[in-house]
Amino acid sequence: MPIQLKCTCGKVASVRDEMAGKAVKCPACQSVIRVPAGGAAKPANAATKPASSATKPAIAATKPAIAATKKLPAAAKPASAVADDFGVGAMDDLFNEAGFEVRKGKSCPSCFEAIAADAVFCTKCGFNLETGSKLRAHIAESEDAQSGDALLRKAARDIEFAQKMQDKMNAGSGMPWWMLALILFMLASVTGVGVIAVNLAKREDTASEFNAFQTLMMLGGVGISVVGCGAFASVLYRACMESVKEGLMSLFIPLYILYYGFTRFEKAGKATILGIVASAIGGGLLVAATMQRG
Repeated sequence: MPIQLKCTCGKVASVRDEMAGKAVKCPACQSVIRVPAGGAAKPANAATKPASSATKPAIAATKPAIAATKKLPAAAKPASAVADDFGVGAMDDLFNEAGFEVRKGKSCPSCFEAIAADAVFCTKCGFNLETGSKLRAHIAESEDAQSGDALLRKAARDIEFAQKMQDKMNAGSGMPWWMLALILFMLASVTGVGVIAVNLAKREDTASEFNAFQTLMMLGGVGISVVGCGAFASVLYRACMESVKEGLMSLFIPLYILYYGFTRFEKAGKATILGIVASAIGGGLLVAATMQRG
């Protein structure tokens, strides 16, 4: 049956009979209380008397001791007398080995650390004594990192970062489509011009004014110029997607498309540089081919 204990602070507590002969802490003041080894202590009031008649002799035997303690209020007892009543002074070493510690004053109900008498919340664990909640800022980072949700979130972030890095590597590797198309065009041009030049060379009866080198220069100039025009078209498309005003100004105002490309270098700078370089090379090849014809 439960054993009734009364602390020096006036708190009455009930413990299981398996705790007989052991030391417990008072839930109010955290003082260490020695549970009687006999396991039959007098309840604090008549309302908690056990109904079983088999325990009446044990309760009657404890009445003289309780009546003797009522003569002197618990608050008026000296500290040494209280320690002798519960056997604390002789059991200090045993309590320390078992992990018990005698605390005086107010303590946090969450982490049992000593706090000031007028404290509103515990600075150790962040427990608010008025609301009964714990501040999020006082939760240790290691505790949050070890939770299942935190580990899942971290794994999701790692997978997303790895996917972004893989996409970036794939986008940066290989040859751009326009460069591949230009190379194929030039190979086809060289092959076609070579076939035409060989066939004309075999015909001895007619004189030909076909110039293979000039034709290759003209075809190369046309192909590279198309690449430059495509680059400027992509810059114009980005300007139109940004706003109608930027698109119209880039289309009708001379050289504004260059200004737009360099001022928005992150999204249009590379295309602008490609357009300038390709247009210059293609135009130079076309001019050279025209001069050879003349």
